[in-house]
Amino acid sequence: MLSPPAMQAGRYVAKLIRDRLRGVKDEDHLPFHYVDKGMMATIGRGAAVADLHGIRIRGFLGWVAWLLVHLYQLVGFRNRAIVLESWGWDYLRHDRPIRVTVATQRDPIAESLLSGDASSPSSMRAGHRSEVRNP
Repeated sequence: MLSPPAMQAGRYVAKLIRDRLRGVKDEDHLPFHYVDKGMMATIGRGAAVADLHGIRIRGFLGWVAWLLVHLYQLVGFRNRAIVLESWGWDYLRHDRPIRVTVATQRDPIAESLLSGDASSPSSMRAGHRSEVRNP
């Protein structure tokens, strides 16, 4: 639930910056106030829950509402069409985007630089010596 407050705060700050550049005083602005528009969450394939200030939607209808709200938030018809097509393709094919987290081996050069030990043999690569200066 961080994106709605961030989006509203971003719009507020953008208008504040624009007005400052135009010479409008800060005292002329109302303080930022977050407007809660409700909560939505997907809970599975073709199922979601939504609570929009007392209006509760769940199941497939909640999922369709979630899709429409997220498509509405996108900028431009082309972006909306591409995302809708991608979601539709994934839904019809029972496809899931692949998310892979890969663990790599420790890098001795990076570790020596982070530790501040630039004189160690591991900090040399192809005859080049790195210097790390601590402030």
